[in-house]
Amino acid sequence: MKQTRETSAKDQNSTVQRVMLIDDEPSVLESIRQILTEDGYEVVAFEDPKKAYLEISTNRWDIILTDLKMPGLNGLEILKKAREADNNVCVILFTGHATVETAIEALSMGASDYLIKPVSIDRLHSSLKKARERQHLESHKRNLLETLGESNRQLSSRFDEINALYDASVSLSSTSDTRALLENILALAAKVTHATVGSIMLIDQSGAYLTIAAALGLESQIVHEVRQPLGKSISGYVAKSGDPLLIENVEEDARFKRKSGARYGNASLICVPLKVGSNILGVINLSRKTDGAVFSEADLRLAIMFAAQAAVVINDSRQFDEISRQLAEFRAIHDLTEKMKFVTSQKDMLALVFKTLS
Repeated sequence: MKQTRETSAKDQNSTVQRVMLIDDEPSVLESIRQILTEDGYEVVAFEDPKKAYLEISTNRWDIILTDLKMPGLNGLEILKKAREADNNVCVILFTGHATVETAIEALSMGASDYLIKPVSIDRLHSSLKKARERQHLESHKRNLLETLGESNRQLSSRFDEINALYDASVSLSSTSDTRALLENILALAAKVTHATVGSIMLIDQSGAYLTIAAALGLESQIVHEVRQPLGKSISGYVAKSGDPLLIENVEEDARFKRKSGARYGNASLICVPLKVGSNILGVINLSRKTDGAVFSEADLRLAIMFAAQAAVVINDSRQFDEISRQLAEFRAIHDLTEKMKFVTSQKDMLALVFKTLS
């Protein structure tokens, strides 16, 4: 038979379609097999429906053409098995004993078409063309749903980021305890980036070391004992350079693997600076995602935004503490001056000074 574009057995991806052909009449089986083979289909013919039934689940089929009335097993049972094995396979039934009831039942069970014997070549070609078009539409639908699902996941992730930033802003405006603020910010950053270990480290008064001001998933001994020199290891490097870091695998990073491998293993991690203008106050560290995955650029971006808010809080808190300290000193000096007006001896004056300043 001459092949035309309309009867081509290739799908939209130019791959030959596999067809299972089932009929207990050898002459019908062979004639349809020849037609389909000439049209370019890869055809596997079965005269015994029970053998075909067993093969449905063990191989991939694009189209199944089966007789309805066969000894031992009927076409509806083949249809049911095919739909259970692969919901995307197209099943076409044909019969010489058609009834309205069986046609309705077959179509309601998911049959692509229902043909009456003797089946004309044109009718067979038309049915196969519809089956291929249906498969293409279903494939396109699945791709669209997958794309939509991925877009929804990205949108949900973005909403989580926005909500986390909002929560952080609320915390910053409602909490005056600096330590509580830092712990809250760290917890929110870890939640959105799915980190299980993290810390906020601040540069100490000497300007030479980092110490842990808030921690998540770290042993208390580490929190109290760590004094990281600036320029050393990951956090020291970021605190000195002011550049954020995203490391996919610390064991494969030549700059830090020998120094940090023991602590982080092969973990992915993020370290971002706490900066107010050009002034670096410390760093935020995040590591070990809950699913063992690698941190993304989106995670890094979120950590940088959290760090920006945390840096403002820390800086404002330090300025407030400094102003409070200066006010307390001024108050003490003022009180001392007022009391000294009534002191008549040097001994009493020294005693008053000592008592006030202590």
